[in-house]
Amino acid sequence: MPPQEFAKEAIKIVEAAQGKNIYLRIMGALGVYIGIMNNEKCLDLYKTIGRFSENEFGFTDLDLVAYGKQRNAIEKFFKELSFKPDDYVNAMFSDRRLIFYHPNQLYSVDIFFSPLEFSHIIDLGKDPEKGRLKLSFPTLPLSDMVLLKLQIHDINRKDLADLAVIFSCYPISEQEEHGKINVNRIVEVLSDDWGFWYDATNNLKLLKNFLGEFLEKGHAQNYHEKIKETIKTIEELEHKIESSQKTKNWLKRAKIGTSKRWYNVVEEI
Repeated sequence: MPPQEFAKEAIKIVEAAQGKNIYLRIMGALGVYIGIMNNEKCLDLYKTIGRFSENEFGFTDLDLVAYGKQRNAIEKFFKELSFKPDDYVNAMFSDRRLIFYHPNQLYSVDIFFSPLEFSHIIDLGKDPEKGRLKLSFPTLPLSDMVLLKLQIHDINRKDLADLAVIFSCYPISEQEEHGKINVNRIVEVLSDDWGFWYDATNNLKLLKNFLGEFLEKGHAQNYHEKIKETIKTIEELEHKIESSQKTKNWLKRAKIGTSKRWYNVVEEI
């Protein structure tokens, strides 16, 4: 499916679920794309920095986040849409995720329950009426979109490109505001988890190097000033992270350092 068509269909699904008081939010690369798909400059930057090649600008699956408390309602909802469940995965891993397939096999839907457990844990709450999914629609809040990328232990260029676009296209803020990245949310999470902090701060350094390549090699010349501004934004975030007060949990784990594995091994189903 063409990217815009797929994005519109994903939004339609999330809207229909919301109409039934079911909280589903789009995350991952599609979530990043949805936020900028109507902004020509951001979309052009997204393509320019290499997130997609000409033959690869598309999506094959829909990643959603939800609450485990609404599992039964979610299963009923997708059944009503004639999506086919993955019986094995849904039976074995139903406490963490559900998988459904489009009636015509056009794409799959992968639903992860909060807390999100990947290389590091991101807790979005468990109560639909109190959790973080209420803060943004149809995607995750921008700060949590950033955390989802920063938590990756073995980050790749596509993830770095996603982060680059987020930091380039949205201003930072110290509170939850629509269209802004709440840096205090990011700082709070990283100040309580040394392992998460370690990988996230390393990923921010890689992100700056990634952007610096475009400046050094003369690529993306139309965006050189924007890239320089983005690097300054990242450095501002780094300063806030480093100067924040760390919790006892963080300090205790910091003493162990990398002598013990600090991240979860993410296994494919």
